[in-house]
Amino acid sequence: MNRTEVLFRFESLKQGKQGGAAAPHKPLLILYALGRLRVSGDRFVPFKDVDEDLRALLSQFSANKNHHPEYPFWRLQNDGKPRGIWQVTADGPLESRKSNTDAKKSELLGKNAKGGFTDEIYEALREDSPLLEEVTRVVLHKLPAGDRDAITDAVESIVQLRQAGRPIVFAADTAQELGDRNWTQAEINASVVAYLNMLKQEDRGEAYSKKVVRDDLLAGDLRARSGAAIEYRMQNISAVLRNLGHRYIDGYKPATHVGSGPSKMILAALLTGTDEDGDFVKTLREPTQDRKLLANRADVLAKTGTGPDTPKGNRTPKRGKPASGKGEFVRDPEVRAAALRHADGCCELCQDSAPFVSEGTGRPYLEVHHVVLLAENGPDTIDNCVAVCPNCHMRCHHSEDRKDAVAELYRLVPRLEKPQ
Repeated sequence: MNRTEVLFRFESLKQGKQGGAAAPHKPLLILYALGRLRVSGDRFVPFKDVDEDLRALLSQFSANKNHHPEYPFWRLQNDGKPRGIWQVTADGPLESRKSNTDAKKSELLGKNAKGGFTDEIYEALREDSPLLEEVTRVVLHKLPAGDRDAITDAVESIVQLRQAGRPIVFAADTAQELGDRNWTQAEINASVVAYLNMLKQEDRGEAYSKKVVRDDLLAGDLRARSGAAIEYRMQNISAVLRNLGHRYIDGYKPATHVGSGPSKMILAALLTGTDEDGDFVKTLREPTQDRKLLANRADVLAKTGTGPDTPKGNRTPKRGKPASGKGEFVRDPEVRAAALRHADGCCELCQDSAPFVSEGTGRPYLEVHHVVLLAENGPDTIDNCVAVCPNCHMRCHHSEDRKDAVAELYRLVPRLEKPQ
């Protein structure tokens, strides 16, 4: 089964209406099932778990006061036809309600009903983790943009609680465990300090106990949290470190997605005193040939104001060791960050505001361009870099008047140094 067909089935998900907007029930159920698959490899999820856990999610992210997890659990079988995405099994035939063909909730519970992805969907997702993440993204975008980070965090927290043997009945009873909106910066700081201490012990080859660390946090700054919630927060920290190319604790598998709120708080903790030896900042400033790492590091440096406005850079950048073919040039994230800060949200060529705000960084989207290309022996320095909109970036590379664009940049941007 190819990726395109899998994605199409999820993209064509049918949603009812709730207050004029698309109902969140089916997407929430799918995200929950994907979370279970990701964490434990589960294909089928018992309805008794769905009844509790999906109810918790609906109580947070549905406008209705009365919640019926049995509806999406049963009706999802009708999506993705003709071959479908979801199936329900039980210990025997399930009696339908009088008003429609849905199985009665009492029947789903009494006959140990389980729901899960069809065999071909399950195998495709299990064997292709990038596809699983793409399906997650597709389904997440069927929910309100303003709720997506909180939903992602809540789903993963509930899955972690379920794995730890702590099922939740109503989200209202565990709002502090589920909502990153309720985590304080002090709690995040305490988590980051504990994490970095474990990481340093690991670097020194010293033994440590995650359980002892967790119990200390539960007895102190994180007394309002659960052990599972702390475990999940540590996985968030691993994800932030991994995305910036910093080493992380193998025992805390990086979370699949970290909401923008907790990500900002974790970065703030790493940049404001919890990283006593400055190890994290050293990683941020480390040149790299990896484009994604370069962008991630520069974005953090730019939006936090970390690093000089006139970094040294490298006047003779070299290509790194390639995995295949030519390697990429090793570039300085501080140079890229400084160019973005100088531009301050406006294209340095056309002078217009950035065309949009990046969903990933929350900052105006601009691209960094080397006026004298690195491939033409240009330096990776702030006096050879500008931040421009995508349209102007393409103009600098591909237009008939590329030379005019370069001349205009030298006229408009005083810091640029024209080669002799």
